[in-house]
Amino acid sequence: MDSDAFDIPCTGPCGVMLVDNESFPMLPTPDPGSVFIGFSGDSDCADGNVTMNSDVSCQATFNLSEPPIFADDFENGDTSAWDTVVP
Repeated sequence: MDSDAFDIPCTGPCGVMLVDNESFPMLPTPDPGSVFIGFSGDSDCADGNVTMNSDVSCQATFNLSEPPIFADDFENGDTSAWDTVVP
């Protein structure tokens, strides 16, 4: 099996045809600012490696990651305190 045969970017519903008993590894890639939560759907989806022996429906779930909280305003480009010596 050609490992590149399944490099299919899915930004919505998509599918792939496989022969019976062929395994398909699902590799979730979150967008910047998101984190992968897990797979849901049919029971074979949970570990991200599906063996095709019937129609299977899997869903990858992503959540927005929490932005870091900075008390020093550095995230807004304020670097004035970088050179400040605190006594």
